[in-house]
Amino acid sequence: MREDDIWLLKRLNFFPDATGEQMQALVQTIHPKAFQKGEMIYFPGELANHVYLVREGMIRLAKITPEGRSLTLEMFNPGDIFGEMALAGQDRRSETAEAMRDCAIWAVPRTTLQAIVEQNPKMALQITKIIGFRRLQIENKVSNLLSTVPVRLARLILTLAERYPGPLDLGRRTIKIRLTHQDMGDLIAANREIVTATLNRFKKDDVIGLNGTTIVLTNERELYHISGIDKGEN
Repeated sequence: MREDDIWLLKRLNFFPDATGEQMQALVQTIHPKAFQKGEMIYFPGELANHVYLVREGMIRLAKITPEGRSLTLEMFNPGDIFGEMALAGQDRRSETAEAMRDCAIWAVPRTTLQAIVEQNPKMALQITKIIGFRRLQIENKVSNLLSTVPVRLARLILTLAERYPGPLDLGRRTIKIRLTHQDMGDLIAANREIVTATLNRFKKDDVIGLNGTTIVLTNERELYHISGIDKGEN
């Protein structure tokens, strides 16, 4: 690993109190991997032998619904950890992990992390929090499937504006990340045509706007109204 990679690893909140000896053991077992956009990191049913850290790019964690649609559970960016359910006793994967952009990740053997966690109560607590948060996200995603596409899309736009904020446009929030209509459909379990039609309706009603390829939240109050989210919850 490069020196700057080791420096970045030490800065991750996931390793709050790991000792120098523990960090050295971790660094020596990490396997750097690279994936091109669209490649799968793992599939359901595969052995959960590693936990992954995102170095560059973006990863999409998804689950296949009973109807056969791909439901996005979460997106991971540089500095994020995924596949952590391996530390909670999951022997095989129950979801897919796909590269949404060209990615560089670190694969950490489960046995290495387990040994460090056993000696580090704060890390164990951090992992427990991450796992609990991810389970809550999955429950929320599944419950969201009962809502309409406009509701799910409005919630997605608000979430993206929070997580990937761009520069203000006349005082209005924008979204920095660029997603295709198919990407957005995958994120809310809707087909591309319905997403396109709903976005066009949002633009016609002046709820959102476009500045080039950047989405502008023209009427954020209306977006919150459509989403059914109390503004204090976001």
